[in-house]
Amino acid sequence: MVVPVHVALNGRATAVLTTGRLRELAELEVALLAAGCTPIAMHNPPKLTVPITQLSAVMLSLENWAWTADVEANSVLGKQQRMIEQHKLAKARVELFECDPTSAQEALKGIIDPGLLDLHQIVAVASAADPLVSGICLFDEQGLGKTLEGIAAFHAMRQRGLVQRALVFAPKNMLTEWDRDIQRFFPGNYRVSLISGTPRQRRMAIQAEADVYVANFETAITEEAALRSLLKMRIGGGLLMVDESFHVKNPQAIRTNAIRRLREDAQRCLVLCGTPAPNAPGDIVEQFNIADGGITFSGVNLPDDPERAQSVIAAAIEARGVYLRRLKIDVLPNLPGKTFHRTLVPLAPSQQSLYVSMLRDYVTDLKRADATTFRKDRISFLARRARLLRICTDPAGASAGFDEVPAKRRVLDSLLVDLIDQQGEKVVLWTSYTHAIDDLIVRYARYNPVRIDGAVPDIRMRREAITRFQSDDTTRLFIGNPAAAGAGITLHRAKFAIYESLPVQAAAYFQSLDRIHRRGQERPVDYIVLLAAGTLEIGEYERLVEKARRSRELLGDRDPQDVTLDRLLDEAHAALRAVDAVKVA
Repeated sequence: MVVPVHVALNGRATAVLTTGRLRELAELEVALLAAGCTPIAMHNPPKLTVPITQLSAVMLSLENWAWTADVEANSVLGKQQRMIEQHKLAKARVELFECDPTSAQEALKGIIDPGLLDLHQIVAVASAADPLVSGICLFDEQGLGKTLEGIAAFHAMRQRGLVQRALVFAPKNMLTEWDRDIQRFFPGNYRVSLISGTPRQRRMAIQAEADVYVANFETAITEEAALRSLLKMRIGGGLLMVDESFHVKNPQAIRTNAIRRLREDAQRCLVLCGTPAPNAPGDIVEQFNIADGGITFSGVNLPDDPERAQSVIAAAIEARGVYLRRLKIDVLPNLPGKTFHRTLVPLAPSQQSLYVSMLRDYVTDLKRADATTFRKDRISFLARRARLLRICTDPAGASAGFDEVPAKRRVLDSLLVDLIDQQGEKVVLWTSYTHAIDDLIVRYARYNPVRIDGAVPDIRMRREAITRFQSDDTTRLFIGNPAAAGAGITLHRAKFAIYESLPVQAAAYFQSLDRIHRRGQERPVDYIVLLAAGTLEIGEYERLVEKARRSRELLGDRDPQDVTLDRLLDEAHAALRAVDAVKVA
């Protein structure tokens, strides 16, 4: 029989335990002593006081006790202090599961089918569904199954009576994927309501009898009041899940503020993201604030200097953050490696002329601008910069009347002949422009291509495109926009991915990399990045590389030491220089 024990925090180092009956409290005291704790017993009123570190270390060995936080039991500490102390206990709990995965397995025994989850997923689910953990960030690298972790965590919470319903926010193209995966992994267990469509349809979906409600981020704004009622009005607590949480990284964004207010009405919160800091270290702060109500970064002053800010944020996460971050290199050691090939492509003559002409005008106007005029015309300057980048790949889309074949298109012709016609491979081709995709679909029709971009909004059509590429041997080419197809899909039938152009958002680029390098891939993968020689694209790519490095450092990621053509070439050149230096000496 499971007996509930209430945990109240009494100072920074101890927890006060109470139960409904004196006999159960006495039995608990014996169990704690046997487990190696040193509890102090008081019988008027009946309670046990236990060091927090001891308690968190032995909880799993006390299988007959269910632990819940009783923040009302202690009137001495303020509410904020009690929350902080409970947060510390939660962090210790997660760290225990991570250090001792067998304890996580024990915690889920009889709740989750042991064959459903990998070991790293068991740790995530046990952590998220632990009674003491009211909010957690799951920042596992893309391709490690965070959606399944979220679904299984909800199931474990339901089984333990911690929540009754879940409200999931996800990118628009991911809504039906949540529905599909819930039915796939827990068939017949839970009713799902997709909140989409017209205002009337959204309201009907919110009012429907369901266990899991799935909405896109904009719905948090348009239906905030109804969603708050959903979280509060029915018996039992609500779980708030935020999928691909980099969408709420901006603390000033309307959607971020709406979701933060919804968090106040949720009993528990689960934040999911493989790329939580795609642009800057500060991206991660608001995601923690949503998960834990601002505890991790409470009282933390962030410097304006990026380097100093990164160290301050990393220190706060290390000291206070309740989160998990696992990499494919660690939990999928048999996953084949990946290699990057950066290919410099000289622009075609007319393309070069157009680029240089626009660049000179751009530079001239920038020189003429002062601080005041730049602030006024900033958006215009950024648009002109974006147009210069577009000329590198899709000049016809940037300048009406351009009819020369772009340089990258000619390189693609040769690459696809080699990879598809001669080697018999499937290829994933990424580009950021709809006009370019339209042209590519026609140009490479012989490969029976499929596409996913903003021009294909229908979820069913997107799913059919993925299925065709994965299972139909006659469909040899997938063409996608990373912003629309960079997350939540699997394309590991291919081992080659080509980037004809780079996405504007760093997160979209990082997400797209893992469409082919993920669980189920059996061969080493190759990324071919086409960059227009002598153009702004070179710096744009270097910024992406630098952002990836900063993101790894922020979360303490182990450097995967990916083998790249550039790195090997640089190394070889350095070796030759060293040999020549020896000869001269």
